[in-house]
Amino acid sequence: MPLLEVKNLVTEFNTEHGWVQALRGVSFHIDAGETVGLVGESGCGKSVTARSVMRLIPDPPGKVASGEVLFEGTDLLKLSDSKMRTIRGNDISMIFQDPMTSLNPVLRIGYQLEEALKLHQKELTAEDRRNVALEMMQKVRIPSPEQRLREYPHQLSGGMRQRVMIAMALACRPRLLLADEPTTALDVTVQAQILDLMKELREDIGTAIMLITHDLGVVAEVCDRVLVMYLGQVVEAGSVREVFSNPQHPYTLSLMKSIPKIRGHREPGKRLDTIRGIVPSLSQIPKGCSFAARCDFAQDKCLEERPELKFSSELRGQRCFFPQGDQ
Repeated sequence: MPLLEVKNLVTEFNTEHGWVQALRGVSFHIDAGETVGLVGESGCGKSVTARSVMRLIPDPPGKVASGEVLFEGTDLLKLSDSKMRTIRGNDISMIFQDPMTSLNPVLRIGYQLEEALKLHQKELTAEDRRNVALEMMQKVRIPSPEQRLREYPHQLSGGMRQRVMIAMALACRPRLLLADEPTTALDVTVQAQILDLMKELREDIGTAIMLITHDLGVVAEVCDRVLVMYLGQVVEAGSVREVFSNPQHPYTLSLMKSIPKIRGHREPGKRLDTIRGIVPSLSQIPKGCSFAARCDFAQDKCLEERPELKFSSELRGQRCFFPQGDQ
Protein backbone atom coordinates (compact mmCIF):
# COMPACT_ATOMS: atom_id res chain seq x y z
CA MET A 1 0.00 0.00 0.00
CA PRO A 2 1.39 3.47 -0.91
CA LEU A 3 2.07 5.85 1.95
CA LEU A 4 0.04 8.53 0.13
CA GLU A 5 -2.40 7.96 -2.71
CA VAL A 6 -4.25 10.84 -4.35
CA LYS A 7 -7.18 9.89 -6.60
CA ASN A 8 -8.95 12.22 -9.05
CA LEU A 9 -8.45 15.29 -6.88
CA VAL A 10 -10.47 18.34 -7.94
CA THR A 11 -9.94 21.67 -6.18
CA GLU A 12 -12.01 24.73 -7.07
CA PHE A 13 -11.92 28.46 -6.32
CA ASN A 14 -14.74 30.98 -6.51
CA THR A 15 -13.64 33.94 -8.62
CA GLU A 16 -15.25 36.92 -10.35
CA HIS A 17 -15.64 34.59 -13.35
CA GLY A 18 -17.41 31.93 -11.28
CA TRP A 19 -16.02 28.64 -10.00
CA VAL A 20 -12.75 27.59 -11.66
CA GLN A 21 -10.86 24.32 -11.23
CA ALA A 22 -7.24 24.73 -10.13
CA LEU A 23 -6.83 20.94 -9.97
CA ARG A 24 -8.61 18.81 -12.55
CA GLY A 25 -8.52 15.14 -11.62
CA VAL A 26 -5.00 14.88 -10.20
CA SER A 27 -3.89 11.33 -9.31
CA PHE A 28 -0.54 10.05 -8.03
CA HIS A 29 1.02 8.06 -5.21
CA ILE A 30 4.11 8.25 -3.00
CA ASP A 31 5.68 5.19 -1.40
CA ALA A 32 7.36 5.20 2.00
CA GLY A 33 10.90 6.56 1.89
CA GLU A 34 10.88 7.84 -1.70
CA THR A 35 11.19 11.36 -3.05
CA VAL A 36 8.76 12.46 -5.77
CA GLY A 37 9.21 15.73 -7.65
CA LEU A 38 6.25 17.85 -8.75
CA VAL A 39 7.30 20.26 -11.50
CA GLY A 40 5.74 22.78 -13.86
CA GLU A 41 5.36 26.49 -14.55
CA SER A 42 4.06 28.91 -11.94
CA GLY A 43 0.29 28.60 -11.66
CA CYS A 44 0.05 24.99 -12.82
CA GLY A 45 -1.31 23.74 -9.49
CA LYS A 46 1.75 22.45 -7.62
CA SER A 47 1.22 24.35 -4.37
CA VAL A 48 -2.55 23.86 -4.53
CA THR A 49 -1.91 20.10 -4.69
CA ALA A 50 0.16 20.18 -1.51
CA ARG A 51 -2.31 22.42 0.32
CA SER A 52 -5.19 20.18 -0.77
CA VAL A 53 -3.41 17.15 0.69
CA MET A 54 -2.88 19.07 3.95
CA ARG A 55 -6.45 20.44 3.85
CA LEU A 56 -5.14 23.99 3.96
CA ILE A 57 -7.20 25.39 1.08
CA PRO A 58 -8.84 28.58 2.42
CA ASP A 59 -12.63 28.21 2.48
CA PRO A 60 -13.88 30.61 1.18
CA PRO A 61 -12.91 31.08 -1.61
CA GLY A 62 -11.64 27.56 -2.30
CA LYS A 63 -12.69 23.98 -1.66
CA VAL A 64 -11.69 20.41 -2.50
CA ALA A 65 -14.69 19.52 -4.64
CA SER A 66 -14.06 15.78 -5.12
CA GLY A 67 -11.49 13.02 -5.02
CA GLU A 68 -9.65 11.07 -2.35
CA VAL A 69 -6.45 11.70 -0.39
CA LEU A 70 -5.52 8.36 1.16
CA PHE A 71 -2.78 8.45 3.80
CA GLU A 72 -1.96 4.89 4.86
CA GLY A 73 -5.41 3.94 3.56
CA THR A 74 -7.33 6.65 5.45
CA ASP A 75 -9.10 9.35 3.43
CA LEU A 76 -7.92 12.64 4.92
CA LEU A 77 -10.77 14.53 3.27
CA LYS A 78 -13.30 12.66 5.42
CA LEU A 79 -11.61 13.26 8.78
CA SER A 80 -12.89 15.78 11.29
CA ASP A 81 -10.93 19.02 11.73
CA SER A 82 -9.66 17.92 15.14
CA LYS A 83 -8.43 14.57 13.81
CA MET A 84 -6.76 16.27 10.85
CA ARG A 85 -4.90 18.57 13.27
CA THR A 86 -3.39 15.54 14.99
CA ILE A 87 -2.00 14.35 11.61
CA ARG A 88 -0.91 17.73 10.27
CA GLY A 89 2.55 18.54 11.62
CA ASN A 90 2.92 15.11 13.19
CA ASP A 91 2.50 12.43 10.49
CA ILE A 92 2.57 14.86 7.55
CA SER A 93 4.58 18.10 7.63
CA MET A 94 5.01 20.89 5.13
CA ILE A 95 7.75 23.38 4.34
CA PHE A 96 6.20 26.53 2.89
CA GLN A 97 7.73 28.72 0.19
CA ASP A 98 8.68 31.83 2.17
CA PRO A 99 10.32 31.12 5.56
CA MET A 100 10.06 34.76 6.62
CA THR A 101 6.28 34.83 6.37
CA SER A 102 5.95 31.26 7.70
CA LEU A 103 7.74 32.08 10.95
CA ASN A 104 6.10 34.31 13.56
CA PRO A 105 8.27 37.47 13.73
CA VAL A 106 7.50 38.18 17.41
CA LEU A 107 8.24 34.70 18.80
CA ARG A 108 11.67 33.24 19.46
CA ILE A 109 12.91 30.41 17.26
CA GLY A 110 13.02 27.99 20.20
CA TYR A 111 9.39 28.63 21.13
CA GLN A 112 8.22 28.04 17.57
CA LEU A 113 10.27 24.85 17.26
CA GLU A 114 8.81 23.44 20.47
CA GLU A 115 5.22 24.35 19.59
CA ALA A 116 4.63 21.23 17.47
CA LEU A 117 6.13 19.04 20.19
CA LYS A 118 3.76 20.55 22.78
CA LEU A 119 0.79 19.77 20.56
CA HIS A 120 1.70 16.29 19.31
CA GLN A 121 4.01 14.82 21.95
CA LYS A 122 2.41 15.82 25.24
CA GLU A 123 4.42 13.23 27.18
CA LEU A 124 7.61 15.28 26.74
CA THR A 125 8.74 17.55 29.56
CA ALA A 126 9.89 21.12 28.94
CA GLU A 127 13.49 19.94 29.17
CA ASP A 128 12.82 17.11 26.71
CA ARG A 129 11.28 19.55 24.22
CA ARG A 130 14.27 21.85 24.58
CA ASN A 131 16.65 18.98 23.93
CA VAL A 132 14.71 17.86 20.83
CA ALA A 133 14.69 21.44 19.50
CA LEU A 134 18.44 21.69 20.06
CA GLU A 135 19.00 18.32 18.38
CA MET A 136 17.00 19.37 15.32
CA MET A 137 18.93 22.65 15.06
CA GLN A 138 22.13 20.62 15.09
CA LYS A 139 20.77 18.21 12.45
CA VAL A 140 20.09 21.09 10.07
CA ARG A 141 23.61 22.41 10.77
CA ILE A 142 22.77 25.80 12.19
CA PRO A 143 25.86 27.24 13.91
CA SER A 144 25.62 28.16 17.60
CA PRO A 145 22.21 26.43 17.94
CA GLU A 146 21.76 27.37 21.62
CA GLN A 147 22.07 31.05 20.75
CA ARG A 148 19.82 30.78 17.68
CA LEU A 149 17.02 29.22 19.72
CA ARG A 150 16.87 32.46 21.74
CA GLU A 151 16.79 34.69 18.66
CA TYR A 152 13.95 36.02 16.50
CA PRO A 153 13.44 35.24 12.78
CA HIS A 154 14.71 38.64 11.60
CA GLN A 155 18.07 37.93 13.22
CA LEU A 156 18.66 34.92 10.95
CA SER A 157 19.68 34.84 7.30
CA GLY A 158 17.33 33.47 4.63
CA GLY A 159 19.24 30.20 4.52
CA MET A 160 19.08 29.81 8.29
CA ARG A 161 15.35 30.56 8.35
CA GLN A 162 14.81 27.87 5.72
CA ARG A 163 16.81 25.42 7.85
CA VAL A 164 14.66 26.34 10.84
CA MET A 165 11.55 25.58 8.77
CA ILE A 166 13.00 22.16 7.90
CA ALA A 167 13.83 21.53 11.56
CA MET A 168 10.26 22.46 12.56
CA ALA A 169 8.79 20.22 9.86
CA LEU A 170 10.89 17.24 10.95
CA ALA A 171 10.73 17.74 14.73
CA CYS A 172 7.97 15.14 15.14
CA ARG A 173 9.68 12.76 12.67
CA PRO A 174 6.82 12.78 10.09
CA ARG A 175 6.35 9.95 7.64
CA LEU A 176 5.67 12.41 4.81
CA LEU A 177 7.18 15.82 4.10
CA LEU A 178 5.68 18.22 1.54
CA ALA A 179 8.43 20.66 0.54
CA ASP A 180 7.09 23.62 -1.45
CA GLU A 181 9.99 25.33 -3.25
CA PRO A 182 12.37 24.81 -0.29
CA THR A 183 15.32 26.41 -2.11
CA THR A 184 13.56 29.43 -3.64
CA ALA A 185 15.47 32.73 -3.30
CA LEU A 186 18.53 31.01 -1.81
CA ASP A 187 21.96 31.39 -3.35
CA VAL A 188 23.44 28.40 -5.15
CA THR A 189 25.74 27.38 -2.29
CA VAL A 190 22.98 27.41 0.32
CA GLN A 191 20.62 25.67 -2.12
CA ALA A 192 23.08 22.79 -2.50
CA GLN A 193 23.45 22.54 1.29
CA ILE A 194 19.66 22.41 1.77
CA LEU A 195 19.29 19.66 -0.85
CA ASP A 196 22.10 17.63 0.71
CA LEU A 197 20.47 18.10 4.09
CA MET A 198 17.10 16.85 2.84
CA LYS A 199 18.72 13.74 1.36
CA GLU A 200 20.55 13.02 4.60
CA LEU A 201 17.44 13.51 6.72
CA ARG A 202 15.46 11.20 4.43
CA GLU A 203 18.09 8.50 4.93
CA ASP A 204 18.29 9.17 8.68
CA ILE A 205 14.57 9.44 9.49
CA GLY A 206 13.08 7.53 6.51
CA THR A 207 10.68 10.34 5.62
CA ALA A 208 9.03 10.29 2.19
CA ILE A 209 9.24 13.65 0.40
CA MET A 210 7.09 15.38 -2.18
CA LEU A 211 9.34 18.10 -3.59
CA ILE A 212 7.52 20.94 -5.35
CA THR A 213 9.74 22.99 -7.65
CA HIS A 214 10.08 24.55 -11.09
CA ASP A 215 13.80 23.73 -11.11
CA LEU A 216 14.45 20.56 -13.11
CA GLY A 217 18.05 20.49 -11.90
CA VAL A 218 16.86 20.14 -8.31
CA VAL A 219 14.60 17.25 -9.33
CA ALA A 220 17.49 15.48 -11.07
CA GLU A 221 19.57 15.89 -7.92
CA VAL A 222 17.27 14.48 -5.25
CA CYS A 223 14.15 12.79 -6.70
CA ASP A 224 13.35 9.16 -7.55
CA ARG A 225 10.26 9.94 -9.65
CA VAL A 226 8.83 13.06 -11.24
CA LEU A 227 5.31 14.28 -12.03
CA VAL A 228 4.98 17.06 -14.62
CA MET A 229 1.94 19.32 -14.15
CA TYR A 230 0.26 21.69 -16.58
CA LEU A 231 -2.92 23.69 -15.97
CA GLY A 232 -4.05 21.59 -13.01
CA GLN A 233 -3.33 18.15 -14.49
CA VAL A 234 -0.48 15.64 -14.44
CA VAL A 235 0.69 15.44 -18.06
CA GLU A 236 3.66 13.10 -17.62
CA ALA A 237 4.93 10.73 -14.93
CA GLY A 238 7.83 8.36 -14.53
CA SER A 239 11.25 7.83 -12.99
CA VAL A 240 13.59 10.80 -13.19
CA ARG A 241 15.87 8.85 -15.51
CA GLU A 242 13.03 7.91 -17.88
CA VAL A 243 11.42 11.35 -18.05
CA PHE A 244 14.67 13.29 -18.39
CA SER A 245 16.26 10.96 -20.96
CA ASN A 246 13.07 10.35 -22.97
CA PRO A 247 10.41 13.04 -22.44
CA GLN A 248 7.19 12.03 -24.20
CA HIS A 249 4.75 14.89 -23.58
CA PRO A 250 5.46 17.98 -25.74
CA TYR A 251 5.25 20.18 -22.63
CA THR A 252 7.95 18.16 -20.85
CA LEU A 253 10.03 18.24 -24.02
CA SER A 254 9.65 22.03 -24.18
CA LEU A 255 10.66 22.40 -20.52
CA MET A 256 13.78 20.34 -21.12
CA LYS A 257 14.72 22.35 -24.21
CA SER A 258 14.26 25.66 -22.39
CA ILE A 259 16.99 24.87 -19.84
CA PRO A 260 19.95 27.19 -20.66
CA LYS A 261 23.05 25.34 -21.85
CA ILE A 262 26.46 26.23 -20.49
CA ARG A 263 28.85 28.03 -22.82
CA GLY A 264 30.58 25.59 -25.14
CA HIS A 265 27.53 23.32 -25.35
CA ARG A 266 25.38 25.64 -27.44
CA GLU A 267 25.87 27.52 -30.66
CA PRO A 268 27.20 31.05 -30.02
CA GLY A 269 24.62 33.73 -30.73
CA LYS A 270 21.71 31.29 -30.79
CA ARG A 271 18.62 32.44 -28.92
CA LEU A 272 17.43 30.41 -25.96
CA ASP A 273 14.54 28.05 -26.57
CA THR A 274 11.24 29.22 -25.11
CA ILE A 275 7.69 27.91 -24.91
CA ARG A 276 5.55 30.14 -27.11
CA GLY A 277 2.29 31.58 -25.86
CA ILE A 278 1.05 31.73 -22.30
CA VAL A 279 -0.73 29.39 -19.91
CA PRO A 280 -4.51 29.68 -20.51
CA SER A 281 -6.68 31.23 -17.84
CA LEU A 282 -8.45 28.79 -15.52
CA SER A 283 -11.70 30.49 -16.48
CA GLN A 284 -11.03 29.83 -20.19
CA ILE A 285 -9.69 26.27 -20.31
CA PRO A 286 -9.53 25.09 -23.96
CA LYS A 287 -12.02 22.53 -25.26
CA GLY A 288 -9.34 20.02 -26.26
CA CYS A 289 -5.81 19.46 -24.96
CA SER A 290 -4.79 22.24 -22.57
CA PHE A 291 -1.36 22.54 -24.18
CA ALA A 292 -2.50 22.39 -27.81
CA ALA A 293 -2.26 26.15 -28.50
CA ARG A 294 1.42 26.15 -27.47
CA CYS A 295 2.36 22.76 -28.91
CA ASP A 296 4.51 22.29 -32.03
CA PHE A 297 3.01 18.85 -32.67
CA ALA A 298 -0.72 19.61 -32.23
CA GLN A 299 -3.21 18.29 -34.77
CA ASP A 300 -6.94 18.84 -35.28
CA LYS A 301 -7.80 16.10 -32.79
CA CYS A 302 -5.89 17.94 -30.07
CA LEU A 303 -8.14 20.99 -30.44
CA GLU A 304 -11.36 19.01 -30.09
CA GLU A 305 -10.69 16.17 -27.62
CA ARG A 306 -9.06 15.99 -24.20
CA PRO A 307 -6.42 13.25 -23.83
CA GLU A 308 -6.39 10.93 -20.82
CA LEU A 309 -3.33 10.07 -18.77
CA LYS A 310 -2.23 6.72 -20.23
CA PHE A 311 0.38 4.46 -18.63
CA SER A 312 2.73 2.27 -20.66
CA SER A 313 4.01 0.67 -17.44
CA GLU A 314 3.14 0.86 -13.75
CA LEU A 315 4.85 4.23 -13.25
CA ARG A 316 5.39 5.63 -16.78
CA GLY A 317 2.54 7.69 -18.21
CA GLN A 318 1.74 10.69 -20.38
CA ARG A 319 -1.35 12.69 -21.42
CA CYS A 320 -0.97 13.16 -25.19
CA PHE A 321 -2.53 11.83 -28.40
CA PHE A 322 0.79 12.11 -30.24
CA PRO A 323 3.56 11.49 -27.70
CA GLN A 324 7.16 12.23 -28.65
CA GLY A 325 10.33 10.30 -27.87
CA ASP A 326 10.77 6.52 -27.89
CA GLN A 327 7.53 4.71 -27.09
